[in-house]
Amino acid sequence: MCLFFRSTQKRAAAFPLKIGLLADSQITSQNGFSNFHYRSKFADALVSVSIRPPALECFLAPEMLRIALNKLTQDSGGAKSAVDVILYLGDAANSGGADEIDLTLSILSEYRQKAGIPIFVVIGNHDYLGAGNIVTPGTRFALLNQIGRPDNPALTKYEVLKRFSRFNRDNDRLAGNTRFKYVDNGDALDSNKDLDHDTGLYLSGVLTYSEAGKPSLEIYLLDSSDYVDSPDWSEIADFGFYGVIGAVSFKDKPAKPSQTGYLGKFSQSSSPQFRLLASHYPKDHLDRITFAKPGQVPLSVTNLTWSATEQAFSIPTFSKTLNQNLEPLLTKSGTNYWVSGHTHVKTTPAPDRFIVGGLVGDKYFRAINVGSTTDYRAHVLIMERYNKEWNHKLDEFVGYRARPIFEGNPTLLASIPKAIAAYGRQHAADRDFQGVIPTMDEWSAQNKDFSLPIVTDVLSGVSGMLVKKDNRMTEDDAYCIEVGATVLGLNKRYQHEAWKDPQTEAAAKHARSFVDQFVAATGSSRDDVIAFLGLLAGAYECDLLPGKTGLTPAALEEVMLE
Repeated sequence: MCLFFRSTQKRAAAFPLKIGLLADSQITSQNGFSNFHYRSKFADALVSVSIRPPALECFLAPEMLRIALNKLTQDSGGAKSAVDVILYLGDAANSGGADEIDLTLSILSEYRQKAGIPIFVVIGNHDYLGAGNIVTPGTRFALLNQIGRPDNPALTKYEVLKRFSRFNRDNDRLAGNTRFKYVDNGDALDSNKDLDHDTGLYLSGVLTYSEAGKPSLEIYLLDSSDYVDSPDWSEIADFGFYGVIGAVSFKDKPAKPSQTGYLGKFSQSSSPQFRLLASHYPKDHLDRITFAKPGQVPLSVTNLTWSATEQAFSIPTFSKTLNQNLEPLLTKSGTNYWVSGHTHVKTTPAPDRFIVGGLVGDKYFRAINVGSTTDYRAHVLIMERYNKEWNHKLDEFVGYRARPIFEGNPTLLASIPKAIAAYGRQHAADRDFQGVIPTMDEWSAQNKDFSLPIVTDVLSGVSGMLVKKDNRMTEDDAYCIEVGATVLGLNKRYQHEAWKDPQTEAAAKHARSFVDQFVAATGSSRDDVIAFLGLLAGAYECDLLPGKTGLTPAALEEVMLE
């Protein structure tokens, strides 16, 4: 089959903004159990992202969010200026707890005031569901409240959306914010407070940027957990939980517009040069079962297949799918884009087209996806005017750059592994971790193939790291790094049967203490230390740093590669 796209993009002017994109901090309540239900060790063995290393969940995630914001507002690439606006693309929280949501919004609000840059948020599945998929109120409450500490409400979707609407509207009070205008359907939430994600409750916003009084760019902020008009495939497939895919309502009802109907009123009355749709779920995760992660299969292939199928079914049934109902949201200029989060991928997938409405003509969104501010490899994206000298090409008008949270400080690459090993030697006998830390004999038995030549020229500055006269790391060095990573809550020893809530709390205290001591002793940037520990925790979580390799330069090289 051959498709011909008639380009109208030559009529578009230069892309007017630098837009910062970040998502999926998943800040986790410290009030809940560390081993319960979908966040149990059993669940984590099946789905590796059920629980993350304690240091990441208890200490690093909020700090890494602040660092991620710094990467956007102190941008050092390209035009050498801060972004103009930031879009947070969902999953601010882990289980929709009041403490999780409020902490994230307070970090974003504080930074917005300090930097003077507007920040807008959309909802993700973790923001209103326990562990991203649990609907049951009792289970959600238990995820967020240990016995004797029942003071952390599991927010309903309505309560989350009200907070998000207020946060977004507060941008109007930002000093000097005269170029952006924001509206949403937040006033309609109160009359629908008894609804939820599968009965018609949604928050949808429109952000307009104007130059010389004329709108040149629109951003539609979508609620991609709006299932009222679409089947939740998780129930049909009998998986028993939400969050497998997203959805957006598209069937208008009397006195109650669908989400696409609400946005359609704006699209019919305006024709900006550029239009963005911003959501938590990627477009190919809306109303569609997909077993491929972003980047594995070209989006053009999956979208062409789905579009042909949907068009075939719509002819005899006289009904349109969500995909076909997105066509009215395209701007007439042909310069349409879709940005999303949710994926937790380590690098930015190659951009591609999301075909909507039909199989011919200029009916598509250019799509780009950002991974996570906390998982391997944590990064943010900057979407801006395309310039082949400093960014990647999305199309002839728009480019993008990924900025990793840790950008490769060679001094830390050399010194922190040594410090972790020293910390392991110092705390190997800590009472809190007996039964969790393996003995040297047990560790050796698990790592019979131990053989670690030190490659001294892999990364600049790493040659001094634990180097012996024979240019090898000793077994004792690697073992002490494993012990240190365990005590600091960086690795996956939390899956051990003996690891309980006291171990999680002790590890979090050790991680804070380690950072304070290291920064005081070395004068290193606290942000760089936090970012590097986050990188290590993410790498351990992805099994890129198993115990038998320790933190060798070769292993760190693999972690550092994009």
